[in-house]
Amino acid sequence: MRSLLFKAILPIVATNNEFKLMHNYYTTRVKNPLKKKQSLIALMGKLIKIIYTLITKK
Repeated sequence: MRSLLFKAILPIVATNNEFKLMHNYYTTRVKNPLKKKQSLIALMGKLIKIIYTLITKK
């Protein structure tokens, strides 16, 4: 079963240029390229960090 965060990252990667560029970088880098789902999981971690910072720093 897909998590709520995974369902949230899909439209973010589709519409947000920064996340789209990071996803493209992760999947096409020469050293240790990630598979698409692995890249999305890494981007979910970045999204969690952004949300945490917004909550704690206001």
